[in-house]
Amino acid sequence: MEKKIVTVVGATGIQGGSVIDVLLKDDKYHIRAVTRNCESQSAKGLAAKGVEVVQATTNDVSSLTAAFQGSSIIFGVTDFFGLFVKEGPLKATEIESSQALNLAKAAAATPTLEHYIWSTLPDAKTQSSGKFLVPHFESKNVADRYIQSQPELFTKTTFVIIGYYAANFYWQTHTPIFIPSAGKHVQLNGYPADTPLRPIGDAKNNIGIFIKAIIDQPDKTLPGKHVLAHTENITCGEMLQLWGEAQGKTAEYIELRPEEFNKVWPGWAEEIGIMMQFFWLTGAGSAVTTALSHGKPLPTQMESALVDLCDEAIRRHVNIFLDAEQQHVQPGIDKVALDLMRRYNRGDVAVVFNTYQAYLKSTSVTLLDHLHCAKQEDFMIGIKLVRGAYMSTEPRHLIHNTKAETDASYDLIAESLIQGQSTAWKQDESFTSPRLQLFLATHNRASTLKAQELQQSRTNAGLPRIQVQYGQLLGMADEVSFTLLQRNKQDIHSQGSVSEVYKCLTWGTIGDCIFYLLRRANENKDAVSRTLAEYQALRREVVRRVKSVFSF
Repeated sequence: MEKKIVTVVGATGIQGGSVIDVLLKDDKYHIRAVTRNCESQSAKGLAAKGVEVVQATTNDVSSLTAAFQGSSIIFGVTDFFGLFVKEGPLKATEIESSQALNLAKAAAATPTLEHYIWSTLPDAKTQSSGKFLVPHFESKNVADRYIQSQPELFTKTTFVIIGYYAANFYWQTHTPIFIPSAGKHVQLNGYPADTPLRPIGDAKNNIGIFIKAIIDQPDKTLPGKHVLAHTENITCGEMLQLWGEAQGKTAEYIELRPEEFNKVWPGWAEEIGIMMQFFWLTGAGSAVTTALSHGKPLPTQMESALVDLCDEAIRRHVNIFLDAEQQHVQPGIDKVALDLMRRYNRGDVAVVFNTYQAYLKSTSVTLLDHLHCAKQEDFMIGIKLVRGAYMSTEPRHLIHNTKAETDASYDLIAESLIQGQSTAWKQDESFTSPRLQLFLATHNRASTLKAQELQQSRTNAGLPRIQVQYGQLLGMADEVSFTLLQRNKQDIHSQGSVSEVYKCLTWGTIGDCIFYLLRRANENKDAVSRTLAEYQALRREVVRRVKSVFSF
């Protein structure tokens, strides 16, 4: 039987070298090593072990395409920090992004490809709503987004995130410094001691073990799954204490302000510091996103925080809305939301709402499954319906093809929930809608008024009604909000239904909120035309009032 070809990029580096070392112990693979210099001592050493060594560079997609020919499995990796030392962060990001894209394009052009394993890092920009852009993360994330936009390649890809190297502890920014007058070592850092880390341990030995496990278990690692390769959960402070115990030395963790940290090690401190600040922000952070993406229980810290929030929401008679995220973590969020609804939505009011994104093709099916769950277990389901916010980062095949299709999906879901019936539900004639509350979060005038008119028609016909609330961001789509309020005025006089209308106020510093607001603004590019319509309406009203004053 002919052996499958496993092609390893960066074969003489830490990651690629570890992969080859482990795969050499399994004779069912033909290993092909890709390197820039086939005449180097490292490359000759691989050849001596029976590895096929080929020359290619990540700067040249054609050389990669040739090197990948006939491969069943490809391991792709790029080196940011080698570029960082020579070029600085901006140029390094530009070059690595190009290299990462070249790898993905060459993999996509390989007809025999079964499995592409791409060594990437978390999408800090998306996960922090734009607050943190970590250069050596973002340069890999560019390729992530490209892969997600290519359905055929995406289904063959595993995104592996390698944990923190133990050897990083000896970087200049991390090495403990001995203070003779104090008789102890100190480690200077620009982030808190409780910043979480997910180390890989000995990278040279451990990375290959994880990659082989990914190769051997495609049922778990495909299609498009993320794998976090790490050996333990620890904080920066705990790691320093372990170093002290191992060395028999006293060590103290000293937290500096980020700007002070950057003064000590310009460039390096900023690059590493922003990464650590992201880890601390997502804190329960990466442990939470890992749990969500793998369908595992949340860390105790996060579970406790959610319970405290819900208890406080009940005390204050307010609601909790769980926001939607990208699809690799959304099923985990859905599970958390349903668990909280089971606990807190037992009365006549929904305390907890989950968010459903109408631009996803799967939303109707997901929502129907959750409605069944609420009906069977007798809890009230809180539904916040939005169009969606991750168009640029989600795999394209998961999303409706056009805006018109998304609009139709949104309106159909809203109509089905308000009427308590749907063509999809009719597949199960015994199913009836559970108790539910609906929050329509949309700036779309047509969708909003269509739902409001449907509610009014049910009131006029004496049919059962659910509670429907409407929400827009403060300062956006005010004409939609005001129209609903104006109709409320009319409906009160005619004994009709009254719509609850809310304006969402984004609370926090400009630095915390600006990227969230920019993303909202990007979703509402038609706001200019809406504002013009509002302006024209106001202008007509001013003219009318002026005329009424001066008319005799």
